[in-house]
Amino acid sequence: MGLCKASDAEARRKLVDLIYGDDPVSRRAAVWAMGKLGDPEFAQILAPLQNDRGENMRKMAAQSLALLR
Repeated sequence: MGLCKASDAEARRKLVDLIYGDDPVSRRAAVWAMGKLGDPEFAQILAPLQNDRGENMRKMAAQSLALLR
């Protein structure tokens, strides 16, 4: 998160990549971080995750989107 706040483009790409990985804990952590970072550009990445197959992911995506609004 610190690197993303410092506008590190590579850190931002890695954060986005985590969402599409296989580890559910890392995926949720990345979604949480996006909400905490507060960048409205993350909204288009988070919105589809509200329909994720995992209930915890759907909840985290909704919470993070609420922080962006």
